[in-house]
Amino acid sequence: MKIYDEIAQYIQDGLNTKAADSPLTFHLRTDHNYIEPVKRDALTIQGILSFTPQDIMPIQGLDLMTVSCSVDFVCPKELVDEAMALCLAFVQEDRGEVFVLGEYAALATYTTPERGGVDMVGEIGEAQSITFFPTIQLIKNGYMANNASIAIDGQAVYATSWEIGKTRTVPTDNQANSETLKGNAQTQAIAISLSFIATKTDTMKALMSEIMSLEMLNETHNITFTGLTDSAQTFKTVLTTGAISGQAGGLVYITAAFTISR
Repeated sequence: MKIYDEIAQYIQDGLNTKAADSPLTFHLRTDHNYIEPVKRDALTIQGILSFTPQDIMPIQGLDLMTVSCSVDFVCPKELVDEAMALCLAFVQEDRGEVFVLGEYAALATYTTPERGGVDMVGEIGEAQSITFFPTIQLIKNGYMANNASIAIDGQAVYATSWEIGKTRTVPTDNQANSETLKGNAQTQAIAISLSFIATKTDTMKALMSEIMSLEMLNETHNITFTGLTDSAQTFKTVLTTGAISGQAGGLVYITAAFTISR
């Protein structure tokens, strides 16, 4: 399947970008087209990408799937620390990023790379394996939620969930000699709900102060969404509800709802 080879190429290219200042080169092939090298280069880290059956969304006309796979590299023992550091840097930077893979929008998550035991491997001699497990969501002609960038008063926030909703108030009157109802919108409102991890930024501190205050009633906030439409959308809003929550041993979260109306 072509998409499997494209996934292998994407991971290989990402690792080699990280290794640009290193003498190491990563070479990754899928398990269905892997050919054992005739002669191994000691500085080329060979790997195999294996796949489990993908979960394809059973909706007619929707091309959406989740691909789970494993990456297994075999590395000379004396190079395993450097190769491990490069693998770790790649998965930390790439996880959660939206990228293009052929005709699909893609989003990858990864487990932390782990090293295996020491074995004797052919021409390599003493070698260790490095393994990690990518899970990749793919959709054709669709959106990924991570593609949306959100800013409050010009400062980026990293929402764990978000929602934009529109409501309308429409009084209705029965028309004479008609079984239908006629309605004209008198007011409409856009409500924005955000949940995010509290970080130590000026915007976040101000928002937490506002949530905990009974005096700050007329504060306005510009909320900007980028990546959903052809241009950024900015809404001038007021905070309508807000909550700060946390548990011992965990992070502090903010849940906030904003409204703009006319």
